[in-house]
Amino acid sequence: MKQSEILFRESQATFSPAPRLAREDWIESSFSQNPRALGPLRIEGVNNGRYEARQPILDVDGRIVGFLKNGASSIGYTFACLYAGNCFWFAHMGFGATLRGGDVSSVSIVDRTGKFLFSQSTRFEVVKSFGFEGGWVDDIRAYKLLDGGARLLYLTNYGACLFDTHRREIVATTDLRDLAYEWSGFAMSPKVKLLVVGCSKRGSRDPVDGEHRYRNFARIYNLETGLALGENLLPGDQQTRWLADFSQDGRMVRLSSDSRSFAFDLAARVPSSEAPIEYGN
Repeated sequence: MKQSEILFRESQATFSPAPRLAREDWIESSFSQNPRALGPLRIEGVNNGRYEARQPILDVDGRIVGFLKNGASSIGYTFACLYAGNCFWFAHMGFGATLRGGDVSSVSIVDRTGKFLFSQSTRFEVVKSFGFEGGWVDDIRAYKLLDGGARLLYLTNYGACLFDTHRREIVATTDLRDLAYEWSGFAMSPKVKLLVVGCSKRGSRDPVDGEHRYRNFARIYNLETGLALGENLLPGDQQTRWLADFSQDGRMVRLSSDSRSFAFDLAARVPSSEAPIEYGN
């Protein structure tokens, strides 16, 4: 199947935005001190990897049901954790990365692996890890369950990864390193797995005033393939922080700054087709 391209068409139609989540709502957690903790099991919040030799695993009532073995050495610095697909998903960076002078980010799965020999309490350990180049774990923008917990979105300044929490595998990875720290607002379509980001990318210095000029644009990615589907220039050559919104029906996007707002109709066009089709459902 050929990948569709998304076209932007400036629109004057009334824009009805889909609900916008607050930053804290994009970061979901199974740490026990969070009143909105997810899943039947919890793990106590720790200060950047200061796990106990056997870190307690708790149920929703705070009772100990088991222990995480070697959490300090296998997890290290923890940035996010949630419980989905009957296991924990940690976004973390190992102590070894710091000691070696390099950044290695991971998302690791922690699950039951049996019983401790003497206490007969349930043992939890890392059973699978996914590595990400560079400091992906730095400044997480989204760590959120989608589709009733069947998908986990991991989004940072360097890229996005969509996990299948039931199969415990990666669906697709989206590379944003060419835009790292040069994109600001983002939004997800309420209909399909599309991500729109507002970008302000620094260019060369103006020969007259010596100030950097910026290329402002919106870009859309398909999170299920990791591919960029379309891009549209936005007016202005100054550094701009953009807010992004999808419409309620997923057929429009809006990019807004402090002083300006631009709305676009979206259309999908298969490369072999001449006529665009209306985008949305």
